[in-house]
Amino acid sequence: MARESNTRPEGYTLDRAINDVFGRLPLWPWSAVATIAVGGAVGAAMSSALVPADSLPHPALRWAACAGYGIVAAALLTLIPRAARLFGLRPSLAKRPADDGGDKPWWPLRLLAAALRGTPALRRTQQDFNAAITQAGPQARSILAHRLWPACVAAFIAPVLGLLSAWEAGKQMDVIAGQDAATILKQFVPQVSPPMVATIAASLTLMVVVAILDQATKGLLQRWATTVRLSDGDSTAVTSLVDDQGVRPTDSSKLEPTSSGDSSPRVTPPPREELKPEDLQTLMDMLSNRGKDA
Repeated sequence: MARESNTRPEGYTLDRAINDVFGRLPLWPWSAVATIAVGGAVGAAMSSALVPADSLPHPALRWAACAGYGIVAAALLTLIPRAARLFGLRPSLAKRPADDGGDKPWWPLRLLAAALRGTPALRRTQQDFNAAITQAGPQARSILAHRLWPACVAAFIAPVLGLLSAWEAGKQMDVIAGQDAATILKQFVPQVSPPMVATIAASLTLMVVVAILDQATKGLLQRWATTVRLSDGDSTAVTSLVDDQGVRPTDSSKLEPTSSGDSSPRVTPPPREELKPEDLQTLMDMLSNRGKDA
């Protein structure tokens, strides 16, 4: 089952290596979007349970604000698998196993196999290796950062719900005619500011967690780039996972197995053109004419 990826036409791509190493939520992104939506609905439903009977709800506990809290909590819940995975991958990066085979090879080698797709395996140089690693690291980080977009959207929706709760609280205020602006402001601010401040604080907390995960991913990939070596490209795990279609011969020579059964490649020379009798007669005439002129 571990070698099933080689049978597919696209080979062991970087996306598949990231799914293998970092994991991926089932039915992403719809599973994350559904989780966040359910969290908002649960938060809105809980607002009525937090309000005492026969009393007005606190401005920060209105249904819209509570829905914002639920959205942020559900978004944080979707980030737990990523955080747990990063926490587990970092210690194993420093423990290079003696055996690089098995059904689940060392994860840096799995990511390396995807990074080396398209590089020549037989004549790979240190420069080719470094170029592949340098390109794969930012690409992997970009793919993983893209998978955080449901949480980022939730961080922008929550303050909007807080603004809606503030609008509802301000709409229910009774303003007595003749009151000065300072008195009205003292009554208005305690009603409007709590839901806005609370939802903004929750959203900022979510964005900080997203930023921490992104920076932790960046640091992990940088350590991965300095851990793998050129000799790892010839390991059993890498050679069994790398896409054979990514290494193609050049146009000047084609590699073919020898007829004697030797698996070493050989270079086939270009076909020779046959000399026709007409060409031979023309050549003889030219030589004879040169002899007469001399």
